[in-house]
Amino acid sequence: LGNNADTVNYSDSQSAGEKQFIASVVEGSEGKGYFVAEMRNRFKKGDKLELLTPNANFNATIFVDKMTDEDGNEIDDAKLVQQRIRIYSKEEVSAGDILRK
Repeated sequence: LGNNADTVNYSDSQSAGEKQFIASVVEGSEGKGYFVAEMRNRFKKGDKLELLTPNANFNATIFVDKMTDEDGNEIDDAKLVQQRIRIYSKEEVSAGDILRK
């Protein structure tokens, strides 16, 4: 097929991607007004996150207006890897969904 420098990644075997994996949802919202996510990459209050889900909310935008730790203390910066964080949102979110930025 010959060389095709436009479509082949010669530097490594992974594509660069444009989005960053932020968190995975471990507890859905089920009408509670919040869901619990396990943090993987840093995000802050005021950030806009995208929801990856097999449900009708696919690619919904979630604005991080309020979040708390597991003890209910309000936080502005999710910076502890694998910390479980309550994110308050009106969007219906299910366990297993993914947040990206």
